[in-house]
Amino acid sequence: MVRTKQRSAIILLNEHDEVALIRREKQDVLYYVFPGGGVEYGHTTEETAVREAYEELGVHVELEGVAALVAFNGELNPYYWARVTGG
Repeated sequence: MVRTKQRSAIILLNEHDEVALIRREKQDVLYYVFPGGGVEYGHTTEETAVREAYEELGVHVELEGVAALVAFNGELNPYYWARVTGG
């Protein structure tokens, strides 16, 4: 599937107010990102956020609103509050 320049991500907190992050390491640089990914043509940012939560964390989520819009690659990318519903 071809992706757009836009991205979508989730902010997932547990009952202890700990946030889920994905550990990345590229060219000996370690960093953390919110679960998320590129929006595919024909898909919404909401569908992308839900899909990426499952692909990266193995959980089903329900989105609970936009937490932030983050400018990146010339796009405003939504970060959604999310709640685990299964998985």
